[in-house]
Amino acid sequence: MQSKFIRVRELASAPGRNGAPARQGRLPVSHATIWRWVKLGEFPPPVRLGPQTTAWRMEDIERWEAEHAAQLQDGQRRPRRHHANASKAAQPLGRVISRHHSQR
Repeated sequence: MQSKFIRVRELASAPGRNGAPARQGRLPVSHATIWRWVKLGEFPPPVRLGPQTTAWRMEDIERWEAEHAAQLQDGQRRPRRHHANASKAAQPLGRVISRHHSQR
């Protein structure tokens, strides 16, 4: 059986610009959000199809959607993080800001 692939343009939604109609993708988020989720380990990683072409396996996307169906229906844009250091990832910025303001 041959795998089916989906590109980021088909996954992401985009607002209309300069009179162009909005484009509704499979997910209610922008392409930048999808790439951010990939970087944070919150979304399946894409596969390389060529030197400048990446896509996602359809079965990976369908599995991710099934796991996050409740969040997507509720309109939540951010899925739960799946990597071990998820809670630590957001902490350093807050600490840096707090230290910076406390030194003034």
